[in-house]
Amino acid sequence: MIRVDANHTITDARFSDILRQSIRVGECLLFQGYRIPEGYGRIEFKCQQIYVHRAAYAEHHRRPIPPGLLICHTCDTPNCIEPAHLFAGTNIDNVADMWAKGRGSKPPVHTGEENPNATLSDKQVADLRAMMAAGGTKQRDAAALFGVSQSTVWRLTHQKVRAHHD
Repeated sequence: MIRVDANHTITDARFSDILRQSIRVGECLLFQGYRIPEGYGRIEFKCQQIYVHRAAYAEHHRRPIPPGLLICHTCDTPNCIEPAHLFAGTNIDNVADMWAKGRGSKPPVHTGEENPNATLSDKQVADLRAMMAAGGTKQRDAAALFGVSQSTVWRLTHQKVRAHHD
């Protein structure tokens, strides 16, 4: 019996089935059975869903995976079960590994009216800023006029929110 983690176990025979469903491609040992859309191999054993790379790691190290740890791939191939390509780590370790390999990308920054949360158009922002720069208008009055909060007027006039042209 192989204890994968605190909640999952499989038999040696079931693990042998995993190996029979795997092929060697270069340095990777790729599971060819069922894979979830993200590419990770998964089996069902005694009504439990078990990721095969986790089972391979636990079988190779002869101990269960500690709670809270992921099994990460040095080869970045989700269905690889080659023990030399698997390491235990936290989510922070996994993200650091992703960035170190240049696989991360920062989400696009949408400024001004391109931001889906924008309330004002770029022209309205320019008009509001011009009104506040001219003086004589209170922030709460400008907020009521443009349909935004007083704090939004403050952030716009103090450049704490970027308009598209900033």
